[in-house]
Amino acid sequence: MNSFQKALTAILEAETIYVYGIGASGLVAQDLQQKLIRIKKKCMFFADYHVAMQSSLFVTEKDVVIAFSYSGNSKEVNCAVESAKKNGAICIGITSCGMGKLHNIVDIALDIPRIEKDIRMGAIQSRYSQLFIIDLLFFCITQENIEQNHKNIIESRAIIDKV
Repeated sequence: MNSFQKALTAILEAETIYVYGIGASGLVAQDLQQKLIRIKKKCMFFADYHVAMQSSLFVTEKDVVIAFSYSGNSKEVNCAVESAKKNGAICIGITSCGMGKLHNIVDIALDIPRIEKDIRMGAIQSRYSQLFIIDLLFFCITQENIEQNHKNIIESRAIIDKV
């Protein structure tokens, strides 16, 4: 819970939140971006990983990075995190318990169980674990200013309903 509270505080105080992930972890990262935008949190996700890694060059100490990698060994994700850390950003990793390089390079690790085999049909349990963490973070973030965030969600839904 201590790591979770630190991550929550960092996200709430961040000027911009950068989310990094590839493959199934990229889908979770994009889901978090979509949630945060609905409550007017500036959040960046890039599906093109060359652009994502380039964006890490411009992350500042006012920003937070949230990196997703079940294995913790996604080179592109780790490269972006290392670059952002050099610029002073707080880096949060959502990765397997104590496994992989990502766990060791982030400031705050939010561990998920290592329950899937390396050879698998698809990322199922790992993706659900990552989704659970971001849903819990999102719920806690919205609770910090419930009236304003409720209004933001209604406004973001209204603009989509126009099309």
